[in-house]
Amino acid sequence: MSVTFKSIIEKDLDYFKSIIPNDRIFIGEPEIHEDYSHDELSGIKLYPEVLVEATTTNEIALLLKYCYENDIPVTPRGQGTGLVGGGVALEGGLMISTVKMNKFIELDEANLTLTVEPGVLLMEISKYVEDNDFFLSA
Repeated sequence: MSVTFKSIIEKDLDYFKSIIPNDRIFIGEPEIHEDYSHDELSGIKLYPEVLVEATTTNEIALLLKYCYENDIPVTPRGQGTGLVGGGVALEGGLMISTVKMNKFIELDEANLTLTVEPGVLLMEISKYVEDNDFFLSA
């Protein structure tokens, strides 16, 4: 069974704008930075129809639910340092950037775990744990 996705229309944009402030919504190739059309190695270059910069899990949940119910493809996107096209909008649709979700939530020293938002970079994690007398082992 193949899935048929639809293009984003004005009604969809209105919904996105009810969730995400205008300064974090980018529509079409002229507004979307070229970096969001590819990753570091894949050679694939495709733009999403709309890019949003999410800042909360609630924003993401509302967007995902809407897109699922309306057959709109979604591409999650972090920093874009992937090497296999995983952060490229192969079907157009909505790209949800998590780069603004870059907070450290909890360092649980007893269980040796760190909870972070998805936009935290690995080098930031390494520095954070070192500053707290731990080290990161890959």
